[in-house]
Amino acid sequence: MNFRNIVKSVKTGVVHFAIQKLQKLREYNVQAHIEIEDKKFTRIESEKDLEELEEHAEEIRIKTPFPNEVVAETVEFADDISWEEEAIMVASMQNNNIEDDVPDQVLRGESVDEDDELEFEDGWYPDEGNKRPHIESIKEWIKNVKWSNMNDYDLFVEYRERFGLDPQKRQKISYRQKESLLDSTAFLIARKQWYLGRKPSSMTDFDWDERTRDKRPTAGSFSKNDYMYKAYDRNYEYKSGDRDIMEEKLKEGESVRW
Repeated sequence: MNFRNIVKSVKTGVVHFAIQKLQKLREYNVQAHIEIEDKKFTRIESEKDLEELEEHAEEIRIKTPFPNEVVAETVEFADDISWEEEAIMVASMQNNNIEDDVPDQVLRGESVDEDDELEFEDGWYPDEGNKRPHIESIKEWIKNVKWSNMNDYDLFVEYRERFGLDPQKRQKISYRQKESLLDSTAFLIARKQWYLGRKPSSMTDFDWDERTRDKRPTAGSFSKNDYMYKAYDRNYEYKSGDRDIMEEKLKEGESVRW
């Protein structure tokens, strides 16, 4: 084997190693991708992608995005950590938990309470002619479950963050503010469900994304002011939980239009 073939073999091995690790991370529901220079590869879709990765094999990095509250520079893993151990730790920091999504009962339009055993076995597919999300059930779930451990001071902090208000002294949320927060939270949750669906617990986020990304409803089909919010098109990477929803900002006094 000549030197050129040896180099190519090494580069091919580096690429295959990166792809195998990416697959292992995703088995634990870790959001991850391969990066070279400024280019991101969420999936390898062609021979051309493989050739480009091999060409830049020495630059390959596997990236696992963290929430804003996690300072990536402070995250370090032991040299001898296994892929499985690393995946478990990263998954806990990314916090893509299906338990923060609407449960099966709410998908069916049923009532839920704080003490109910919530189920996540069904899938709500955006391409199967579903009716609109059950808004009243979503609101009831928010009040009875998501807000069950939050007092009026906590809710005001969430209201302030939702509407991008400057920090203020500790205070309780008013009735009007709470209703506005409830409406906006239900709107954002229902909007995500409409465009992205909700995966069953038996699937990873990546598998669900592969299954549904080309079958998402047309932009603007959910509400009259869809244009104000992030685009849930085929390029949006599905994530369980509500972290991306909670990052959406509205203007105070702004109404959501269904």
